[in-house]
This record gives sequence, structure tokens and C-alpha cells, in this order.
Amino acid sequence: MVSHSILRKKFPSKNKSGKKKDISSVKKAIALEYRQKRAELGFSLPTVKRGLPYYMVIMIGLCLIGGLVGSAIFKRKGLDLTGSKQASAVKSLNTLAIALGRYRYHVGTYPTTQEGLKQLALTRVRKPGWVGPYINEIYPDPWGNAYVYENLGDNKDPALFSKGPDGEAGTMDDVIADKTFFNEAFRDPSWTDGWVPWHLRGVMWVENDREKEIAERRVDIALGRSTEIEGRIPLVDSWRFSTSTEDTGGLNVRLPLDWRAVASLVRSYETNAVFRRPFFIRKEAEGYYVALRLAAVSGDFAVKLNGVKLAVKDVGREGYEVDMSETLHYGSENELEIFVNALNPEAQSAGITGDVWVDVADPKERVVCGTMKVRFDKVTWDEAVMVVERSVSCKSATNTIVKTVSESFDLHKPRIWTFDNPVVRRGNLMGRYVIRSLEPSTPGSVVFNGRDTPIKGVATDCSLGMLGEAFSDCQAREKFLLFKEAGVNAVLFTAAKTNKAFYDICDEVGLLAFDTDDIKRLKLDRDGFVPVKGDVDEETFALLRSLYMPEAKTLYLGPHWNWTEGSKAHIECVTDADSVELFVNGMSAGEAEKVSEFRFAKEVAYEAGELKAIAKKNGVYYSEKTLKTAYEPEALRFCSSPAVLKEYDSAVLEVMLSDDLGRSVVNGDVEVEFVVESGPGLIIGCENSKGDIGRIDPGDPRKAVCRIVGGRAFVAVRRGGGSHIPLKIKAKAKGLRSALMVLPYWQP
Repeated sequence: MVSHSILRKKFPSKNKSGKKKDISSVKKAIALEYRQKRAELGFSLPTVKRGLPYYMVIMIGLCLIGGLVGSAIFKRKGLDLTGSKQASAVKSLNTLAIALGRYRYHVGTYPTTQEGLKQLALTRVRKPGWVGPYINEIYPDPWGNAYVYENLGDNKDPALFSKGPDGEAGTMDDVIADKTFFNEAFRDPSWTDGWVPWHLRGVMWVENDREKEIAERRVDIALGRSTEIEGRIPLVDSWRFSTSTEDTGGLNVRLPLDWRAVASLVRSYETNAVFRRPFFIRKEAEGYYVALRLAAVSGDFAVKLNGVKLAVKDVGREGYEVDMSETLHYGSENELEIFVNALNPEAQSAGITGDVWVDVADPKERVVCGTMKVRFDKVTWDEAVMVVERSVSCKSATNTIVKTVSESFDLHKPRIWTFDNPVVRRGNLMGRYVIRSLEPSTPGSVVFNGRDTPIKGVATDCSLGMLGEAFSDCQAREKFLLFKEAGVNAVLFTAAKTNKAFYDICDEVGLLAFDTDDIKRLKLDRDGFVPVKGDVDEETFALLRSLYMPEAKTLYLGPHWNWTEGSKAHIECVTDADSVELFVNGMSAGEAEKVSEFRFAKEVAYEAGELKAIAKKNGVYYSEKTLKTAYEPEALRFCSSPAVLKEYDSAVLEVMLSDDLGRSVVNGDVEVEFVVESGPGLIIGCENSKGDIGRIDPGDPRKAVCRIVGGRAFVAVRRGGGSHIPLKIKAKAKGLRSALMVLPYWQP
């Protein structure tokens, strides 16, 4: 409270006769004292003169805020304009891609980045082979921006895309050209009227007579002198699947397929199932050798064509072959049926787990399926001798003769396959192959490219999580890359029949791949391969690193630290250290007992807070790991790495409950909904950590519901074709923050 008497003494009035002036001076004194007190207490505020500069600052601030809000609204609306504008952009990009392909067909290369797309519309270009223009005019995209084009070099398709509604390159709304249209000019050369493509005008180098025949046939096709009959006809889509042989309807599925992949849609199981599909063979193929090829099948199976049961031939790593030449209806539709019987009915897992296609070959001289072998008798960094062996079936008017053909080739300065540089080569005759040498050594090593190399191996099956044994390039690659990250250099496939695609993935990522015959030939100890069944979890990963990468000082502590208060928790540790001591909230709980090599275990009284493990080796500190108790669930979180998917490839994503600090909540019980928000994809299955199957919306396969039990659930998604837009998958639950996963498109 301000005292007036004190103020009068402190600020006396100069004119004591005027009463009004006395009051005025007191008011001024009060105001001055008030400002001084506020300044002492720290409440002083800057004084701003409210003139023209003051109001100009206010107006500029309001304009900036309005601009930001307007930009956000515009971008939001732009993202919603994915209908007519995006369709128009896709159509324009495909047209440009076809024009670029035709330009390359004639000239031999794409336009340079500096030349750009305008090169397609020029009326005069001084380049050998040019026959243009290839397009009338280059227009901007539907949002008024120029299309982005970049030449990425020889033997690579260029980058061609629209920046999308936001006008920024590299964002999620970019519209990317479908790369299949770049090769449209080569697949159907009828538009050329006999014009020979530039890359076929000169002399072509081939390795042997068979390669020469293939090249000559391609030239004839390009010149329009022949019609292609031989080749591969893929049969991967438009199949009807049912778990009853009496059911002629069923689900519309795409191969590869394991029964567990459709468990969310099929509720009743039997020990067998049937896959049905119609297909068409041209009349001109009559007289050729026509065979059905299956890369892999899980279970016993039989094949019927037009109601006639056909013989199935096992062709080793190449899969299975079924001769259909005598049973086909050429020039009309055929009905194909494949019956699969599960070897293990309790697992509810079987099916056609690899690709299916039809091969059409010239019967006069064709390579017998499964007989092609490539080996290297001598491999050095300066030269290698490649030997190609195969059986050739020669059909004449009276009989058929099978002869063995062996050819050798000298390779100078070959690109040798190594663990760090896994070079995979491709040939017209022998397909994929790698240049390396493997010879027997001791039971625990091989002579690899002339050097004795210890084998750090795992023995595994073809299982890929909830996809079962159905091959997925994404899932298989992730599994084998984890093996390599853990120090593994060799994989032994334990299944009696393994899809060759798994061997190809091993070649690509830098792992030696063996089957039982390879183990015998190289005289390796099968017990030296660590058994790994199914996916590679955190504990298995730690075990492999402890065995094969001791320098990493790995320590696994688990499974979690969320138990009932006062209960006994069974804790396990995996490490190559000598001892592990456990601590609960800073207090020692004693040393864990060593139960086997690299494994320690102990029963610990649970107390909410922190569990720490400290490992020692030779009495010296080695490593440590900590687990903390999670709070109530606050959010959903994807704990899988963003998978990069090819067209029609599948991936399994794992979602978990987490508290506000990101810790895994293991005792939650929540219903979660999965939605494919954008991109060409659908959900093919979902389940929780206990194996309970979720539900896919029958009317919209882009939606599914699954109950999280034990804190985790899994969803399997399959990418479609025709678009390179990334897939967006959202997981949401009532009362929890949602999780979003973006799966990019695989760019070769």
C-alpha cells in the first residue's frame, strides 16, 4: 500500500496554495513510485511508441502468419488432388517414357541431362540413327512445373518424374514414371516398320553358337522377319485358391503363396488345397516343346491340365517341370489345376511357394531343364577357365536323342565373386552365374578362390515369418543381410527342396549357399552350422555375433523388465564373456549361471525400475546392457526397418505398444487397425505375437484389424504394379498415438 503522507514529503508541491495542483502532483508521484517498484521487482516492460513503425511491424507479422497458414492449406489441398491431376501426370510420364525408349531404340542412348526432354520434340537432330521427332511438344505437369529428367548413365534407365502438388522434388507426392514403358519400343517393334535398332546394326560379340542363335533371333524380331514363339509365359496372377477340392470358386490370389498368408481370409483348413487358373497358348506354338515350370512347392502336389493328370519331373534346384505339349489345346483356353497336400497338417502351411510359368522351346534342339551347370576349373585375378555343361534334346522326324555338350571359355581379368564384392553376372545361355572356386579343405573350412577360408555358417530353412515359405525378395534379403551383419559367411539350406531364388539372394548379398550335396562334396562338418529356424530375432542375432564376431563385444539381456510386482523373473543373457552380474535398481542380484556356451540365466526378484547386466572377461569389464520398466501404453510404433519393395513383392511389418518414452509395453491388450493409406498395395495377412489371426476387410483388402497381445503384432503387405509411389501403412488404436510406415519403391 502506497502512503500519501510519505509521498508528500518525498515529492512536495511547489505551489501550496492550489488544491487541484496538489492533487495532480500527488498522482504523478504515485505513478512514478509505481514504475520504480515494478522495475525493482523485474516486471518492467519495454515501452514502444505506437507510431507508423509500430503498426508496420504488426502488419508484416500478420502477413507472414497468413502466408504460412495459406501455404499449409494449399499443400493439404494439393495432396488431396490425387484424382484427375495425378492420373494426367501418370499418363504424360508414360508417354514421355515411351518416346524416350524410341529415341534410344534409334540413337542407342537416351538424351543427355543437358539436352533434356526437349530433345524429343526437335525436328532436326544430327545424331546417327535419329528418326524424329518423337513427341509434338513438351508440356509442364498438371501443377505447372517442368518434368524432371536426368540421364543416369549407360545401361540404366533415366530418372523421370513430376514434382507433384507441392512442387518440390524428393517428397512423398512425387509422381514417378513407370520404368516398364522405357522398354516398350523393344518389346513391340512393329512401330518401326523394319527399322533396325542402333545397338543391333554393328557386329555383336557372342560366346558360342547358342548365344549366336539367340542374337540372330532377336535381330529377326527387330526387323519384323519373324514372330517370337519361344520364351517364358508367367502365370503368377489370376489364380483361384480354395481349401476344398469341391469348391470351384475360392479366393483370387497371386503366387507365390503359402496357406498361412491367407489365414486372415480362410477360416477352415483341410490337409489339401487346389489352385486353378485358365491360360491361353497360341496356335503357332503347336509342335514346340511346352512345359509348365514351378520354382518351388511346399507339400506333395499333382497337376491336371484340361482334366488329364500329368507327370511331374523334379529338376533339382530349377524346381519342377511338367510336359504339357501333348495335352494342350492350342489356340484356345486351357484349364490348369494344381492340387497341394500339406506334409504337416498341424502347421497349416503349404502351397505354391515360388513362381510359376510356361516355357515354350524349339524341340529340334533344346536344353534339358536342370542339366545346365557352370563351373570354373581355374580362378585367378588375371584369368579364369569357365566350363559350361548341359544336356541337349534333339528331336528329328523319327526319334529324340539327348546328347551332352561341354564348352570351355577363357576369361581374362575376370570379376571374381568375393564376400565383400559379390559380383553376379548374367548370360543368355546359362543365366545368372558367379566366378569363384570352392575346393575341399578341413571339415571347418574350404579353399575359396585359392585361399583357405574358415566357414562361419548357419543351417536355416526357407521360412519368412508369417509369409511362411512363400518367397519374398524383400524378406529373404533382410534375413540374409542380418546373417551377414552377424558375421556369417555361409548358409546351409536344410529343406529337402529349396527355391533357387534363395540361392540367388545369397549370391547377391555375399554369402556362400550350400545344400546337402555341397556339404558332402566339400567334406564339411554339418554340425558346424548353427541351426536357425524362421526369422532372426534379437537373441539369435546376439548368439551369432558372439560366436562369429567376438570383437563386437555383444551382450543380449532379455526378454524384458515388465513383470508382476514381487514375482520371479527368468532373465537370460547371451555373450562371449566369462561372467555376467545382474543389478536391480543399482543393487546386485548376483551372477547369472552359465547354462551353455554363450548363454547365462538367473531367476531375479522383480522390482519395477531398472535391470542392468555387466559382463566381464578375464576379470575385466567387457560390456553392459540395461532394461527399464515401461509405463502405461501411449502410442503405437513400427519397429521394423522401412522395407524397399519391388513390384508385387511382400513385406512383414512389426508394430509394438510403447509408453511415452518409447519403451516397449509387453503386457498390453489393444485392438489395432492397419490401413494402406496410399500407394499400390494391399494387406495379405496379420497376426499377433501369439499367432492369433487378425481380420482383413472382405470389401477392402487395404484394411485389417488385429488384437495386440504381448505388446506386438505383425502385418504382411504386398505391393502392386504400375506405379512407383511409396506405400504408406498406418497403425492406429483408440486412445493411442498412431504409427506410420513408408515403404519406398525399389530402384534397380
